[in-house]
Amino acid sequence: MPDTNHTIAIVVGARPHFIKCAPLIEKLNQFHDIDIQLIHTGQHYDYALSGAFFEELSLPKPNFHLNVGSAAQDQQIAQILLKLSDVWREINPQLVIVIGDTNTTAAAALSASIHKFPIAHLEAGLREWNKQIPEEINKIVTDSLTDLYLCPTPSAVNNLKNQGITKQVYLTGEITLDLLVKHHIDPKKLSDLLSEYGFSPKGYYFMTLHRASNTDSKEAFYEIIQAIKELKEPVIWPMHPRTSKAAKEYNLMEDLVAIKHLKLIEPLPFHPTQLLISAAKMVITDSGGIIREAYHHHVRTLIIDKQTEWIEIVNEGWAIITGPDKDLISYNIANFTIPIRHSNVLGDGESADRIAKIIYEFISK
Repeated sequence: MPDTNHTIAIVVGARPHFIKCAPLIEKLNQFHDIDIQLIHTGQHYDYALSGAFFEELSLPKPNFHLNVGSAAQDQQIAQILLKLSDVWREINPQLVIVIGDTNTTAAAALSASIHKFPIAHLEAGLREWNKQIPEEINKIVTDSLTDLYLCPTPSAVNNLKNQGITKQVYLTGEITLDLLVKHHIDPKKLSDLLSEYGFSPKGYYFMTLHRASNTDSKEAFYEIIQAIKELKEPVIWPMHPRTSKAAKEYNLMEDLVAIKHLKLIEPLPFHPTQLLISAAKMVITDSGGIIREAYHHHVRTLIIDKQTEWIEIVNEGWAIITGPDKDLISYNIANFTIPIRHSNVLGDGESADRIAKIIYEFISK
């Protein structure tokens, strides 16, 4: 076996990162001269959003854990910057891989750039065209510093092209699909889970809510709750810690608990989430990850946000943007028909292999 001579740092910190890096690490490990240094910022530190995913997806233990915890965007980014400087003193990566659009993503890209390490952005080129959104700021900062652009959709490639970025840009597909294709829905496990909650297939709604535009606005939060109240069928809602905190601060938790057809639960691991999405009548969410996962399962999605970067899914009719508007949510729940077309526009489930080869070629030059 050749001596290890290529060090790659992968910086993670949130649920979407863990999901995406699991298949990528598996494929990168096929190159025996690559040393992967996994750095966990601790942006998500709750077990249900972090530790559970490491166990479920068989992720290696992080080489470094920064333990930054929760904080405002600027404070969290500042903490990550400071702590990554100490990490770089111990390792000298040939490439730093950042994922998505979180505070971890932007901070790691900025830190790597300051220390003159090349950057690969997994999920590059996506845009929501609204700088009031924290994630949009992170996207713009990260892509402005990136050296290797790994784009999940054709629109992401086009967005970069419109900015004059055409070199080292690759259409890779959405890497989450690798896990979804690899792990098919087990009918027995699905039946057992639905029985546990007392649901029937296509007889309930699956819901998540966590974006700052909704959790930081009592008015938006209230509108969404009013729409949920009017539903006639069960709703299961794995509640993000940020959302739970907001509900308590707004004194809306009692309203939620009083909704008899609403089942509030703790955040779920990846595979139980997929089971519940696959059998849902419809998904109601502001999560980009859940939008993509629902599309894979041929389940319609109401996007309770004012925009989305996953425009291909909207264009095919599998998702519709309502924002946190009670009337629009209610109307579209009643009138949202099943689309005819499903092109698998997000990819073929082979993105990790494609990305690993692109990365290896990049670091071998």
